Amino acid sequence: VGIDTETELITDAELTPPLVVLGVFNPDDMTCYQIAWTDAQYFMQELLKRDCKLYFANAGFDYFELESDELRDAVSNDRLVDLLIRAPLKEIATIGYIRTHSLKDACQWHLNYEMDKHEDEGDQAARVTFRRNKDVTDEQRIYLAIDCASTYYGCEAIGPQATECTHTRGQIVLYHISKNGFPYDPYMFEYCEKLLQQHMDQYRAELITYGYPDPYKKEAAAGRLADVQGRLVRCTHQREVPVRGLAARQEHSKAHIAVRHCVYAARYR
Repeated sequence: VGIDTETELITDAELTPPLVVLGVFNPDDMTCYQIAWTDAQYFMQELLKRDCKLYFANAGFDYFELESDELRDAVSNDRLVDLLIRAPLKEIATIGYIRTHSLKDACQWHLNYEMDKHEDEGDQAARVTFRRNKDVTDEQRIYLAIDCASTYYGCEAIGPQATECTHTRGQIVLYHISKNGFPYDPYMFEYCEKLLQQHMDQYRAELITYGYPDPYKKEAAAGRLADVQGRLVRCTHQREVPVRGLAARQEHSKAHIAVRHCVYAARYR
């Protein structure tokens, strides 16, 4: 089923504003059920008893609008799928870059139609005028139905992607951090800082063993940086000249390897 929530306005101070109406598109009867916020939790509890996948667009936001023990269990059992996770994973695997950043993008690139978000209407657009103290208008109902159906058909058109449920869980966690902040554990921070220093000391010893200057000394790092710059200039010059013959190619490769090692050493300061 395709699910969407409509809320009051999001503000800098409130990332999960009051829920106004829940929309659930069921492809079996081609119906978008629209449930008032007062009954949304009960409806979701009944829905989650059924064997079905839940398709969202921006699952992190919707999860905290509908948060419940049953929904948390559904997430743990890989029943939640986010269109805005599934689409980018598909695009990375096929075209090599991400072009879907919203439901509107997903409709354009994967359903071949332009979704009208009524952006020209400003603060009078249906999507930003949902209020608990006002009846839902026909325009708002149509808008919600289109969102829910587009979410469902977008997910179906793209198909399952590897790791999508794991990414969806991650998105929910990140939204939780955005909403509630990130608890700071000074003891864990100190432990991780010491662990990082141990690794740096280990790699420093290896660099010194292989003849590199001590990266902890500023003078050595400055000299190494100048050496790197000189090597980069020489390598740039070499790339302008066609490389012919095995011996020439080997020398060309050695130069590139030397540059990579020098850059690696210089990064420690």
